[in-house]
Amino acid sequence: MHTSTRKHSKARTYAKAAISGCLTALALISVTLALACHGGKIAGVENAEVLSGSMEPAIATGSLAYFTTQVDCPSLEKGQVIAFQTNANTRVIHRVVRNDTAKELLYTKGDANKVDDPFPVAYEDVKGLVVFSVPFLGRLINGIHESLINVIPPALPDPSSLLPSLLASQEETSR
Repeated sequence: MHTSTRKHSKARTYAKAAISGCLTALALISVTLALACHGGKIAGVENAEVLSGSMEPAIATGSLAYFTTQVDCPSLEKGQVIAFQTNANTRVIHRVVRNDTAKELLYTKGDANKVDDPFPVAYEDVKGLVVFSVPFLGRLINGIHESLINVIPPALPDPSSLLPSLLASQEETSR
């Protein structure tokens, strides 16, 4: 009986360790996805999915690029990767090729592009300094987001559409 109790105790210990490991892994995955989805809201870091191959092979299409939002533009150097806003309200991630501090302009180029970008980037259009990227994570999160939108119908109506009926029912009650 002593041997079977010991085996039962070992099995229980292994089961607890397995459950603990699974819960830890689930927590890490949840935190990673939360940071991936909401990185723009945490500690001055934003993220963006890379939609084109202009920065390949350094940053692959579908990657999620993370960038700091506090950037000292005059100190940016050739080779650093920045995120910037274009006139068309498109966010672009390219490498700095030259920094003209006198004119407060950055000249950029995508790694896969043969020529520099046609227009310099004004310091005020710089949105961040890319610190790292995670391959395929942008595509994965976008896919999950699209799946949820297409599969799960809105649970509640638009609150603004309820306002007129709520006001009308309140008027009736007060009479």
